[in-house]
Amino acid sequence: MIAPTAASPTTAAIGGLQMLGGVPFLDDGFLSERLTAAVAAVRQTHASRLGLKRPTDLWHWLDPERACKARPHAKEVPSSPLSQNERDRISAILEHLAGLVPPWERLLCLPVRFLRIKGSPKTLSASSFWWPQHIYLGQDAFSSFTELREHVVHELCHQWLYLIEELWDIDAPDAPGFTLPSGTKDRTPREVIGAAHVAASLIRMYRAAGEEAHITPLTTYGRGCLRVVGTVAASHVTSVGAQIVSRLKEAL
Repeated sequence: MIAPTAASPTTAAIGGLQMLGGVPFLDDGFLSERLTAAVAAVRQTHASRLGLKRPTDLWHWLDPERACKARPHAKEVPSSPLSQNERDRISAILEHLAGLVPPWERLLCLPVRFLRIKGSPKTLSASSFWWPQHIYLGQDAFSSFTELREHVVHELCHQWLYLIEELWDIDAPDAPGFTLPSGTKDRTPREVIGAAHVAASLIRMYRAAGEEAHITPLTTYGRGCLRVVGTVAASHVTSVGAQIVSRLKEAL
């Protein structure tokens, strides 16, 4: 996926993540409403440039469909609707997570459309910066409660980092591809950072659930991602990206 261009990269000098209170899913003081308000304002600016009607309510732009209309260079992901049973299972997962990690409740309320991904039978879950607030799940993601829970958290982590990326770049637009510890190739630094963020967030979830067996492999994987960023990818990470990396090092 091509690296996004931030709406206002110079605002990094104002304080970056400090003005947001940390990193989503990791810091309980994370100011989610401050981020969504800033993103809504940026989207309204984009929408005006695209000739879209200016709404009276700024929060209009946090609706998933409207968010996509306001995204320059938007690119839809082929998908189809989920069944009612599948939507109900996701709702149950979100309710469970809010009880398991109460500080996450605000993050779980982000308006998101869950859909079935098309054309990739082996893909368990996916999302895209270019089609915001949409999460795509494969058939096998519904194989168990544990499997579905992990993919829902995984993709919501990406959604919140995408919101941050609407304000600031976290890597250079011309950054080359790198290889994840899993062997997956051609990943940008921001995708490597995103993988580490997912690992750290899942560790918090599994620790809260008392499911300790998952923690060691996730820690190993997350630290492996940070080694990639700290060596070959470091020169391609922005100041805000470096702030996220620094927080991930503490979490992992």
